[in-house]
Amino acid sequence: MGVYSFLGRLKGSLARNLMILALLFAFIGGIAIATADVPQQFKVFYVTSVIGAMVMYIPGKRLVRWLYDPKLIYVLELKAEGEELALWEFFPNQFKDLTIKTHSLDQFTSAMGEIYVCRKYDPEKNEAHGTWRGSMSDIELMRYKEKIREIRGVLLRMAKEGQKVRSQLPSIVINAQNKIQAEFIEKFEKDSIYKGEKISEAIDESLREMDLQAREKREEEAEETRAIEEPGQDIFRELAKSMESSSNSSNEKGEEAETKK
Repeated sequence: MGVYSFLGRLKGSLARNLMILALLFAFIGGIAIATADVPQQFKVFYVTSVIGAMVMYIPGKRLVRWLYDPKLIYVLELKAEGEELALWEFFPNQFKDLTIKTHSLDQFTSAMGEIYVCRKYDPEKNEAHGTWRGSMSDIELMRYKEKIREIRGVLLRMAKEGQKVRSQLPSIVINAQNKIQAEFIEKFEKDSIYKGEKISEAIDESLREMDLQAREKREEEAEETRAIEEPGQDIFRELAKSMESSSNSSNEKGEEAETKK
């Protein structure tokens, strides 16, 4: 497993720096041939071969690709901890030895061929961690996609509402402050200032108390007046009774005198 990863990295490094390596070897070989005691024809042949190889490198590379096209299997590594992506090349025998951890690899076809997607790949152990897409059926994926679409719609509405509230936040704060001030003033007025109804009730209560006091005062004065007038009235009643009795006695005497005559 480690050998496969080493060979893969070596192959990729050689493919990327093949031109530089060829030029380096050609330069070293040219120096060695120039300093060595070799025939002039060999030196000319060497220089001509190097120049021809440099000229024919790009066309020859394309020709080799056209003639020899090995069916490589590609594994795309999605690194969740970062934004980088890695594309690994495997020969069929290498891919058979690949160990899958957690879930399965998601597979799809592209112009490059078969591509598998993994969440993480360890070249030292030749282990790949699969993705949740690779371990689910198409029906499950469709169901979860619908749920994701619904959640996305809800989140979009919430985001719009949050943006609206954020834009109206200064006016909301001012309105809330004004409302709190109005409620405080109203409460303070209730506690410190009488309303019209309270004032009317207080005036009526005062008038009732004044009427009651005046009535009580008049009753007291009437009682005092009656107390003063009652002794005089008794004297007059006795005089009237005595005068009436005297008149009655005189009348009786007159009648007796007339009868005697």
